[in-house]
Amino acid sequence: MQLSPMQYRFPPPRDTSLALHEALPLQPLGLSRKGIPRQADGRVCLRPRPVKLGQVLSEIMQDKVVFAGKPCIEENTWALYFGMIIIKFVYTPDQ
Repeated sequence: MQLSPMQYRFPPPRDTSLALHEALPLQPLGLSRKGIPRQADGRVCLRPRPVKLGQVLSEIMQDKVVFAGKPCIEENTWALYFGMIIIKFVYTPDQ
């Protein structure tokens, strides 16, 4: 991915038969609140996090606050999560 001209940017699929909600670009997700579980329900939340231009996976893996906190590592396995950003548009016709 370091040599990729996309530099961690994921274009939407080129398949025009996909619905709009099926053709959203992927974005890396990072830990919210440094991966500390919420007291109310114990869940660890993720949110979209930008990756610096030219950053390589080894650098991302060293970011313990956002991408490599305790919830991202199980035994010897590291997980990088990706998600889609859904933007809701509301149209209100003129009355």
